[in-house]
Amino acid sequence: MLWVEIITRALFDNRLADLISYIAAVFLCYYLLKRYVAGSFRSLLEKSNKSCVFLGTIPLFYYMFDYVTTVYTNILYSGTKWAVEFMPSVISVFYFIFITLYYSEMQKQASLQRERDILDMQFKQQKYETEIERLELLVKVHYDSQLGIYNRRYLDENLEHVMMLLSRSGGNLSILFMDVDFFKKYNDTYGHKKGDECLKTICKTLSDSLPREEDYVARFGGEEFIAVLPNTDENGAKLMAEKILNNIRALKIPHEKNEVAEYVTISIGITTGKILYSQNAGDYIEQADKAMYISKQSGRNRYTYLDMECKEY
Repeated sequence: MLWVEIITRALFDNRLADLISYIAAVFLCYYLLKRYVAGSFRSLLEKSNKSCVFLGTIPLFYYMFDYVTTVYTNILYSGTKWAVEFMPSVISVFYFIFITLYYSEMQKQASLQRERDILDMQFKQQKYETEIERLELLVKVHYDSQLGIYNRRYLDENLEHVMMLLSRSGGNLSILFMDVDFFKKYNDTYGHKKGDECLKTICKTLSDSLPREEDYVARFGGEEFIAVLPNTDENGAKLMAEKILNNIRALKIPHEKNEVAEYVTISIGITTGKILYSQNAGDYIEQADKAMYISKQSGRNRYTYLDMECKEY
């Protein structure tokens, strides 16, 4: 501030020099307060020499406030009419400047907040789009788009997860292994296009027959399908198998080469058990496959139950 006082006293008289020096001192104090108190202290104190920086600024502020007080006192008590008349105007100017700077700072903060909100919205939108793309990819990987049900890959991955959860909770797992009766003869008679339409209709019926969200049907291969029924005991699995048989029969899809009926039918094998740590998904599928084979040997268009201890019902 010394250079301000020297220049003003060289250009103006003592009273005007004191006034200009006072204005310059107040502006400098405001700038320092705004810079260090509002923001710079936070960044400066994070540095390794934070204590030195903080202590070094204290004498600077003390000197500035002391200088402002001294100059103001000289002006106020100079006894001149000029100082008394101009002081209210000076105060008004300072008030106007302060309000203007304050409003400008508020506008700047509001603009920064809007920019942050826009960036946050863009980030959320990008995250949402990425999640949609991920889900679409999972659908392509785990879904049989031709038949509208899960594929073998999803069955292999999900069944192991379901068994792990049931082994902890102690719940039952039921597996229904289903095969369309004489489907090769159906393709030979009506063509592969009709065969694909037939399988699509059967898959929709199988999915609609499962009432719970946790139950699902997956294509095991060709005309073979598996229904996974977590937390379902023997009686529940048998009721579900009977329901599926009746729903497929109700479709009455013509099949003149079917040796057990005039329309398309299926054979079902069922197995149920409590999950043991020594078991895996293949054990349950193999047991349900054995039960389905027994159904075919026993005349098809029916279900057979085998528990995990190989007892037939």
